[in-house]
Amino acid sequence: MTTVSASQLSQINYFKELKKAHKSKRNFADLIGDLLGIKLSAAYARIRGEQFISYHDMEILNAYFKVPIKDKYFSLKNPRVGFEVTAFGIKYPLYSWMSDLLKLFETYSKDPDAHIYYMGSNLHLFYNFSTPNLAAFYIFWLHKFCLSSPTYKSQKFSIKNALKQPEVPIATKLWKKYQEISSTEIWTRYILITTIDKIKEMRRDKFFESEKDYQVLLQDIFKVMEDLDDQAEVGRKKDYPDAVYNLYSLELKHESNMAIVKAHGSLHLFNLLNNRTILMSMDEDFCGAQLHDFTSKLKNSKPLSTGNRQERHRIMNEYKEEMAKLSR
Repeated sequence: MTTVSASQLSQINYFKELKKAHKSKRNFADLIGDLLGIKLSAAYARIRGEQFISYHDMEILNAYFKVPIKDKYFSLKNPRVGFEVTAFGIKYPLYSWMSDLLKLFETYSKDPDAHIYYMGSNLHLFYNFSTPNLAAFYIFWLHKFCLSSPTYKSQKFSIKNALKQPEVPIATKLWKKYQEISSTEIWTRYILITTIDKIKEMRRDKFFESEKDYQVLLQDIFKVMEDLDDQAEVGRKKDYPDAVYNLYSLELKHESNMAIVKAHGSLHLFNLLNNRTILMSMDEDFCGAQLHDFTSKLKNSKPLSTGNRQERHRIMNEYKEEMAKLSR
């Protein structure tokens, strides 16, 4: 007698929901295989719940079949997944949101064997906090455009004033905690472009109080890139030699912005759904599936740490050339 776990059953039911929305005459499993870029046998294994699918795969399927995540597999009431969604706003201020995140990472950093696995199309949350100036810029941007805070409505960005924001000290502590923990990162081709484009658009829209503030941010990004290059060279986090740093490159058009934290014998998943919402899960099976998906992608990625200096410098130089254009 074959026992089907609650996790498997939930995924089986998820595919049943997709099949109901399947309108074409194509074989359902063939279509799933094509959408996910996998073999037919692998598609059937996922449909039967024998292999868990990644969050990114679910995004692709939900978009194609027009199944809203919040109403289906990712329902907060679904006992299989146990997701927690946190979004800052009027009822949950940005300061509280960041403080709670800091508490989590303070806990992770106490485990000497903790490890963070990250892959995304965007520069993930913590790199936006990698210098006080960049943290001040990102926090100001969140207040002005995501929260539409009244006091920020007519303000232009000034580093001197923005550094006084109460969230900046929390942001710098978050970056420190991230640096204390070993990590493996897969960078997609455009991972730094999002921050660069954001700054470029702000300059075009006269967001900055002065040209000097704009140039200071560019210099900070250059500095962060140099630091990343140095720590990739030695395979250790800057200022924290006990923390391992592994960097990989993978050519992708799109990917979720996802971090999987392995600490204290369990896995936690963080997915930055947008600039103000983080989806979290501690579901053992689901997080394990995401980590397995991550390690599978490592096989198709180019290592940029230690031994592959030439490839790393090629990629870094591409970013630097883009940055140089912005400084003119």
